[in-house]
Amino acid sequence: MAPPTPAELQKGSKAINLAKAITTKPDREAGYINAIGLFYKDWNTVGHQARCVAFENAMEKLQASYPNYKEAAIFYALSLDAAASPTDKTYVKQKKQGQY
Repeated sequence: MAPPTPAELQKGSKAINLAKAITTKPDREAGYINAIGLFYKDWNTVGHQARCVAFENAMEKLQASYPNYKEAAIFYALSLDAAASPTDKTYVKQKKQGQY
């Protein structure tokens, strides 16, 4: 899958800022916003792969905080796929997805 375009990243970054401005949100939802916010953080200076890994790490922590919440496991599994290196022929991250 191709990385988002600069216009898409700019739009996403603005959406994250709006979401962060909402003061009344449950902790779990704030965790999602913060996790995806890491993907958009410094998008114009930090590479796509590094931002994917930052999102993956945040989703791993969120999933660990809510182990019985299926959606957290699903989003974590998707973040593993996004952060997987296309040159990794051992498929470490993809295999980890099956655990969730």
